[in-house]
Amino acid sequence: MDCKNCERPLRSDYSFCSNCGAKIIRNRLTLKNLWFDVTERYFNVDNTFLKTVGHLFSKPEVVIGGYIDGIRKKYLNPISYYAIAVTLTGLLFFLIKEFFHEQLSMEWINPAAKNQGVDTFDATIKYQSIISVVSIPLYALLSKIIFLKNKKMNFTEHIVIYLYLFAQYTIVSFPLMLLGLVLGGNYMALVYIGIALQLIYVAYSLKRIFRLSMKQILWKTLLFMLLLFFLFVATTIGYILITYLTGGVEALKAMGNAN
Repeated sequence: MDCKNCERPLRSDYSFCSNCGAKIIRNRLTLKNLWFDVTERYFNVDNTFLKTVGHLFSKPEVVIGGYIDGIRKKYLNPISYYAIAVTLTGLLFFLIKEFFHEQLSMEWINPAAKNQGVDTFDATIKYQSIISVVSIPLYALLSKIIFLKNKKMNFTEHIVIYLYLFAQYTIVSFPLMLLGLVLGGNYMALVYIGIALQLIYVAYSLKRIFRLSMKQILWKTLLFMLLLFFLFVATTIGYILITYLTGGVEALKAMGNAN
């Protein structure tokens, strides 16, 4: 018998391949062993997924720093972790669109902005894949600028940091967001609360990763928000200019009349 993964010869009494470490599967696939494989992979006590979730709260510097330093088996790798987060985001958007669409209104902020929350949500769904791909390198770039004096981590390692941190927030907030919606909470209000909590968690994690004082992390968080604000303004101006140059003036006028 040969290993189905690396095609090396196997001994009949082996449970794992001595060459690649893959588990040897002898039984035909059924719903029972498929379910067992899923629960064993993601929810057993010693599993890397549960360890990653728990330790990204209690000791994020160990999870992230360990991966950067070469520890690759103890915790789930950042790409896989972020992929789970993106999948949960897609599922959440589907559930909101199907069952909680009425809770997207922003009338609680501005009575005239009844449809603004719906428009924002629809735009988010439309550009979800682009946002997922662009946001992490963008945050990593801003982080690299803020920690420019810290030569310990390069740009790619900053990407690893934010893959873990943003995935952690998404995975943990998924059931909480669903619970809030089921209890009748407004989606946009829950998003704003989540952004505040996310900012606190990222600041807490960066404080531990870079061993910063409270004064240092407060200053760097403020600087990060300022850079993000200026980037948002620059992006908005660029969008308006492109719209104007491509003949979309009527769309801009319609936007202004709607506001």
